[in-house]
Amino acid sequence: MLAGKFTLVLPKLDPLAPGTFLAGMSAAAVAAFLVIVAMALLGEYTKARGQLLLTFLVLVPFCLSAIPPSTLLRRGRFQPVGWAGLLTIGVGFMLVATGIWATPGSDAFWKTAAIVSIVAAALLMSSWLLLMTPAKALVFRLVWTVMATTVLAASLLVVGIIGEIKLAAYWWPVALLLFASALGTLVSLAVDRRLQTNTDL
Repeated sequence: MLAGKFTLVLPKLDPLAPGTFLAGMSAAAVAAFLVIVAMALLGEYTKARGQLLLTFLVLVPFCLSAIPPSTLLRRGRFQPVGWAGLLTIGVGFMLVATGIWATPGSDAFWKTAAIVSIVAAALLMSSWLLLMTPAKALVFRLVWTVMATTVLAASLLVVGIIGEIKLAAYWWPVALLLFASALGTLVSLAVDRRLQTNTDL
């Protein structure tokens, strides 16, 4: 008589893995869709359902934003940036969720939420750029130039919010820096991909 021993091996769940945030984003999107379907079938909108829907909708981009910094951690590259990115993204979501459910009327609260979200966005962009392995020195310089532009734009945004600056002469350069940062990121990715493709040929 043979006695067999069976061992159930469960996969290890890494809460900070990129796949975890991807799953969270997908789950939040599905949950938001189900809330919309439920409201349509019930034919009734309530404040609680609206808050629940908004929470799920906000969770989607926050989970998406966590993927680049978590990938940095997984690859063991620029870990301080990765940890800072995940921390600010988590705090940013908690602040926004608190604002949705508690609806605080404090200007200081919403300023804090905005500042944390701006820092999180800057770290997201930086993480995305740092994931690149530039094929040429040109792309390497371009990446760091774009990162410096992103940090400068985020810093000016924070200063503008704290100081409640309303001068158009202040915000126009900030808008241009934000545009340059977004465009520079796309150009960096496109140029690096093109150079790597040519190198592989």
